[in-house]
Amino acid sequence: MSTVVNRAARVCTLMLLIFAASSSAKADTFRKLTGGQITSKLGGMEFTDEVHWREVYERGGDLRSYDTGKTRIGKWRVAADRVCVDREGTGSEDCYQLWIEGNRVEMRRESDQRDPAPGILRKPTDPVKPKSKTELKKACGHQRRTT
Repeated sequence: MSTVVNRAARVCTLMLLIFAASSSAKADTFRKLTGGQITSKLGGMEFTDEVHWREVYERGGDLRSYDTGKTRIGKWRVAADRVCVDREGTGSEDCYQLWIEGNRVEMRRESDQRDPAPGILRKPTDPVKPKSKTELKKACGHQRRTT
């Protein structure tokens, strides 16, 4: 009886080791993009969690951000193999490394690799794309102030 139990324990241990090894191999298949790759992959695309928020990265560096009903217009650029994002258009940037696996993307801060911003990359879902910055601002509800 103890031989059967020992064999079963060995089989279970072996299966757990194989499962752990395959899980860890799959867990880090993301690859870090270089500056040129970031520009190529991100420009003209939408980064989203498919539920709460989405960001549209225009090829010219404009950024449209939609987050739980709030629309913001900003800028994005690539610097030193990082994407730098100014979501409010104020000049205050947050910079991230871009890691990708298929259409899955993680924006990772260099200082905190354990807390990435995960999402997917896809073509923008906007039904009508504004043709100019003025039309973009009107579409997002921004009005020019006159005093």
